[in-house]
Amino acid sequence: MAKPTGKIIRVTPESIGAYTKAETDAKVSAATAAASNAAAAAGSANTNAESRVPLARKVNGKPLSADITLGAGDVGAYTKAETDAKVSAATTAASNAAAAAGSANTNAESRVPLARKVNGKPLSADITLGAGDVGAYTKAEKTDAKVSTATTAASNAAAAAGSANTNAESRVPLARKVNGKPLSADITLGAGDVGAYTKAETDTKVSAATTAASNAATAAASANTNAEGRVPSGRKVNNKPLTADITLSAGDVGALPLGGTAVAATKLAIARSINGVPFDGTESVTIPLSNLGIGKPSLCTAWVNFNGVNTVTVNGSHGISSVIRESTGVYTINFSTAMDTAVYAVICSVGDGPGQGTYAAVVQLNSPTGIPTKKDRNGVRVMVRGTGGAGDSSMISVAIFGGVAS
Repeated sequence: MAKPTGKIIRVTPESIGAYTKAETDAKVSAATAAASNAAAAAGSANTNAESRVPLARKVNGKPLSADITLGAGDVGAYTKAETDAKVSAATTAASNAAAAAGSANTNAESRVPLARKVNGKPLSADITLGAGDVGAYTKAEKTDAKVSTATTAASNAAAAAGSANTNAESRVPLARKVNGKPLSADITLGAGDVGAYTKAETDTKVSAATTAASNAATAAASANTNAEGRVPSGRKVNNKPLTADITLSAGDVGALPLGGTAVAATKLAIARSINGVPFDGTESVTIPLSNLGIGKPSLCTAWVNFNGVNTVTVNGSHGISSVIRESTGVYTINFSTAMDTAVYAVICSVGDGPGQGTYAAVVQLNSPTGIPTKKDRNGVRVMVRGTGGAGDSSMISVAIFGGVAS
C-alpha cells in the first residue's frame, strides 16, 4: 500500500501481508514434518507391498488367495508314509543342512543388506541426508508458495501411502509358507516335500495295483457269473423267501394235512358203488367174494404149496386152513371156508419124488394105505405115489377150482 513521505516509515511483514520469519519457520516446519512423515509412510507402504507375493500367485495350479496344502496327487507322487524308509538318509542330511541354513538365515536376517538405500543413498558407507534428499525445502526456501507445494505433495504422498497399503494388503505375506517353505521367493515342491513318492515310484506301485485289480476284476466276473447261476435270495416259493431253508406245509400248497379230513371228503356228493356195493364215504363197506369174482367156477378157489417130508411145512396158501400128513405120501388139505359144493377140480403137482421112478400127486380115489379117501366141502386128501408106491415130497402144490355156486 502507498505510504506518505516526509516521515520515517517502518515496514513490517504484517504491513506488507507477509509472515514473519518465526511464523514462516513454524508453518514450514509443520509442512516439512508432514511431508517427511508421509514420504516415510509411502516408502514403508511401497516396501511392504513389494515384499508381498501377489494374491494371484499359484503353487502347482492353486491360487494363494488363502492358505493351501498340496497333497501327493497335486504333485504326481506317493504319500509320505510310503517314502519314509527310502528317504531316511536324505532326511538326516536335509535336517543337518536345514540346521546350517537356519543358522545362516538367522545371522543374515539380523543384518541390513549392503544394497539397502535410504532415500536413494546406498548404505555401503555412512550417509548424510539433506532437506533435498527428503523432499523438503531448506530454511532459505521457506515461502508460502513452497509450503503450499509441500502441503500438496504431502497430501499426494498420503494418498499414495493409502494406495500402497491397500496394495500391500492384497499381497500374500512373505512369512506365508507352503508345506513349510517360506514364500520369500518362488518355490517348487517335490514329492518329498508333500510326503509322497515320485511318478516313477508311483508307476511301479500302480502297475502292481493294476495287476491286482485286474485279477480281482477277473475273480469278480467269475463270482458274478456264479451268482447269476444262483437263485436270487429274494426269490420266494409259495410266498416264502429263500433267504434261509424253508419247509412247505400242506396248507402252503393248498393241500390237506397228513391225517386231516377234507370237508368235501366226509361224504361223497354223488354216491358210487364198489363191485356192486353202494358207497358214499360215510361208512365202511364189505365186498362179498362173489362180487369180486372169487369162488366162481372159472377161478381158483383155494391153493397151497408145502413141503411134505416128515413134518408138513406150508410155504404159501390161500383159502387153506391146514395140511395134515396122514402117512407117507398121504396128505389131508382142509379148506378155510366150506365149499358150496363138493363138485370142484383138484390140480396136483410134485417137485421131486422120494426114490426111483416117476411120482405124481393125485386125489386119493382108493385106499391102498388103509386111510379112507376124502373129497368133500371141507377138504380133500391127496397122495404122492409112483411105480414104487406112496412117498413124501419136498415140493407139493395143490389148486382147487370150483366148489362155489355159480
